[in-house]
Amino acid sequence: MITLYFVRHGQTVWNESGRYQGSTEVALSALGKEQAKLTAHWFEGIFLNGIISSSLGRAMETAKEIANLKSMNVEVVDALQELHFGDWEGKTFEEIEHCWPGMIEEMYHHPELL
Repeated sequence: MITLYFVRHGQTVWNESGRYQGSTEVALSALGKEQAKLTAHWFEGIFLNGIISSSLGRAMETAKEIANLKSMNVEVVDALQELHFGDWEGKTFEEIEHCWPGMIEEMYHHPELL
């Protein structure tokens, strides 16, 4: 039996301010760095065959905390990269809603139409 563990990166500086980041490189916040360390320690007693991450810095930094604890390398898979939100990246929900009324709701309810 194969067990997969999916880990999201720690909090970023844009998460703190409610900004969409998508595939934009945004650094982990101080809390995000601590979350990455705590996540790594969660894996202390768990055997892992490998660690895979997207190439985004925030994901890599989180994965490397786990890899360092396990004395392993991180395999980078670009296909795991976050979606690109285009003009929305760097904007808050309120800014997006102001510029593109109703589009956020449309994306969450009918992403196949966008």
